[in-house]
Amino acid sequence: MFSKEESINIKKDFWILFGKRTKFHKQNKDNKKWILYDTKIKGFSLKFYVDTKSASVIFDIDATDNIRTALYNELLKYETLLNLQLENKLFFNQTYLLSNGKTVSRIYTELQTISIHNKKDWGEIFDYFINDMTIFEDLFIEIQENLIDISKSF
Repeated sequence: MFSKEESINIKKDFWILFGKRTKFHKQNKDNKKWILYDTKIKGFSLKFYVDTKSASVIFDIDATDNIRTALYNELLKYETLLNLQLENKLFFNQTYLLSNGKTVSRIYTELQTISIHNKKDWGEIFDYFINDMTIFEDLFIEIQENLIDISKSF
């Protein structure tokens, strides 16, 4: 068990090392930055998440109900394509409840039985993050204009 301060330092070291690892990964030829929140769509983001039990690569849709449903349904059309490309199981959850009580729509993959506190897991987590986020971003870039149009139609 780690103290709160030790846990914070481990997480900080994890994200610093992940940033360095990303720069030298074969899929990052142009030293690009991840899209994450820079989607140009209000309430639509791509996220990395890791804790002491699992890691996730996420599409989150946090918009009004009509826009959230429309964007979620648009992404649902690509479920088969994503499943063909991803090594990890893809989850679609139209009403995902966050720990703060807010409901979002979430599409994600998950890597289980790993821990941010176990440095031996970091390489596996980094590879998972890079692989799955690259696939998520590639799809997002391909359909971004359509998603923007959908979000503006309400």
